[in-house]
Formats: sequence, C-alpha cells, structure tokens
Amino acid sequence: MANWSELPEEIIDLVVKRLPPYPNEVVQFSCVCKSWNTVVNKLKTQRSIIPCAPWLMLAKSKNDKQFKKAAIRTFYCHSTKRVFNYYLPQAKGTRCWGTPNGWLVTVGLDLNIHLLHPLSRLQISLPSLPTFQHQYRGFVAPEHLCKSYLKKFALASGQCPLVMVIYGEIRYLAVASPGDEAWTSVECSQSNYEDIIFFK
Repeated sequence: MANWSELPEEIIDLVVKRLPPYPNEVVQFSCVCKSWNTVVNKLKTQRSIIPCAPWLMLAKSKNDKQFKKAAIRTFYCHSTKRVFNYYLPQAKGTRCWGTPNGWLVTVGLDLNIHLLHPLSRLQISLPSLPTFQHQYRGFVAPEHLCKSYLKKFALASGQCPLVMVIYGEIRYLAVASPGDEAWTSVECSQSNYEDIIFFK
C-alpha cells in the first residue's frame, strides 16, 4: 500500500494547484498529513493559491433548539454557494465578530473575550470585558453588555496578534494582545468611532 505522505513535494504542489478554488477543498487537502499541509502553507505564502471570497458566518436561529444544544454554527461559502454546519463548542452561548484573517472574536455571558479560529478550533484568551477603562455606570446585565458594549473588532496578524476594538457608549478605542492583563485605551482627542481597520 502506498504511503501518500511520502509523495514528492512537486507532485503535491501540482495537485494543490488543480484543486477547485474553494477554501474547504484546500483546508481538507491540507488536513491529510503534515507533508501536504506544509506544501499548502508554502503555496499560501507564495500566493500561488487563488484567493477566494471568505466564508460568512450566519446568525444563529432563535427557533432552532437542536443547533443551540449542539453548539453548531453555520457558514456560507460564496464560492461554492453552499452552507456548512460546524460544531464549535467554544462559540456556544457567545456573540461573535469576524475578522479579515479568518479568526472570530467571541464574548460570552461570563464576559471573557477570546480569539477563535473556527476551522482549527484554536482559542486564544484576550483580556476580559471588565478590564476596559470606560465602563457603564451601575449594573448592566451580561446579555446587554455582550450585545451593545462592544461595537467592532479589528485584528492585525503577525507573531503576536494585536486586537483593536470600538467599545462603550461613546465608542472609545482600545487595544490588547494575547497575554495582556487589561485592554489599553487609545487616548484620542475624539471618540464616537464608527469603523477601524489595520493598515500596513
């Protein structure tokens, strides 16, 4: 029986370049073994794989009790016009924001904030919601905080990812990296930010 992991890189390279340009095809191919994953990562670095539209995570249905219990999240792939259901227990009971780099930012009713990669299910802790400098005065229910306190996230990828957020009633800015104890406020002459983006 042939050992597919020992195929020469040149052959794996040719196969990858002939895959349909859909993210799920490339991801599934890269999961076969380490050597195939290595070739896919090299091609991504060289930008030899045709980029395609990102998947969109659909909002959970309030009426679908089966999906609530099973921690299923639904994604739509524009390239294939297909819907995919993924078991994501880390996202159960959380509010999610997408980022351009394939990561989700999740906030749970426990007010903990995480980066979550939906395909690998890797979860990275960020400082919790109570560590923001500007807080609501008085008691605010966690459900309300999850829905309205955090407005938008932006993620700069790199060795140590940097996350920026628009938050609070007056839409302040703050930044944090994994391992930080608290969010660092970005002091500006204004607030009420509507949008943020990282630019190299």
